[in-house]
Amino acid sequence: MGPQHILTVAQIRAADQAAVAAGVAAAELMARAGAAVAEAIMARFEPCDVLVLCGPGDNGGDGYVVARLLAERGWSVRVAALEPARSPSAQAMAAMWAGAIQPVEAADLSAELYVDALFGAGLSRPLGGEAARVVQLLNGAPERVVAIDTPSGLPGD
Repeated sequence: MGPQHILTVAQIRAADQAAVAAGVAAAELMARAGAAVAEAIMARFEPCDVLVLCGPGDNGGDGYVVARLLAERGWSVRVAALEPARSPSAQAMAAMWAGAIQPVEAADLSAELYVDALFGAGLSRPLGGEAARVVQLLNGAPERVVAIDTPSGLPGD
């Protein structure tokens, strides 16, 4: 597959499973994904106020990596989470984030740049509640949103 090939959700899962089976830890995959997103952000934007919105799954784990790496490079970063990280890898990445993690419903959602790490390509249900409210906010400023995998709420395929 070339660098322009777009994978289906099934292909993404298979690639992740193959990497883990070959000995790459799931947390290492998450760290690599988050680092790639952080590098893309730094290449495209000037340092600014960033709000990283994290979901409970692995997409949220990627978000914690992005938050940590941007903050380490001097960016002003805040994290708001829908709920605590669930997977062991996401929990490990959340633990490495040195800043506060506010619940989305209590957070100041204003920012110059948003990182959408709420839900990834594998989400198979409609959004509701706080997730739907936050996605509506993001949809109002698409030029200021960097989504990990795919914008939250859109089917991955």
